[in-house]
Amino acid sequence: MSGRPMGRPVDTTLEARFLQATVELISTHGYRAVSMAAIAKHVGASTASLYRRWPSKRDLVLAAARTFSPVNDDDGSDLGDTGSLVGDLTAEIECLQELMAQVGPVILGLLAEAQHDPELLGVLDEVLLQPTRDVLAEIIDRAVTRGELAGADQPQADALADMVLGGCLLHRATSLSPRAPRPARQWALGLAGTLTVTSGAATQGAPSTATSTVD
Repeated sequence: MSGRPMGRPVDTTLEARFLQATVELISTHGYRAVSMAAIAKHVGASTASLYRRWPSKRDLVLAAARTFSPVNDDDGSDLGDTGSLVGDLTAEIECLQELMAQVGPVILGLLAEAQHDPELLGVLDEVLLQPTRDVLAEIIDRAVTRGELAGADQPQADALADMVLGGCLLHRATSLSPRAPRPARQWALGLAGTLTVTSGAATQGAPSTATSTVD
């Protein structure tokens, strides 16, 4: 008897391809228009192989949503520490703008669906909203440590996250076709100036982010 294994070799890339196809098709056609059969066809695989991994379209979409990342580094370890408030904000805004360029329509579609699906809303909060809040809270903490801000609290960090993420989503939602986002550094300068005012005057002798100029 031959020692060759029976059956078709396992495709170790299939799961990632299914998730990518899900993102691509929802981006193009919208959540409701995309079926499991269409996703399988797009990948060139059987629907049975898709259902073996995810028993429903909702489970598949939840898995695809978990692939989104709004942090600057692949492991999220240093959260883009650039050495300044404006630099940190610029790096995070650019990261979110890149995310919107890649999967903005998917995120917008899922946010609409999530209004009627608490579990999906929870996933989006876990993979997108809360990580963004955490990144911006750490950016503010570093600015306070450097003396760029006199102080800040968690509600202020949450409000900043809403402004940044909301602004990126609004820009993508109102774009009939992809267009260049607002310059991240100019946006960061405005946000830094607002933070300086709302958190109190910067520590004596520290550079003012509100009067910085664009490079």
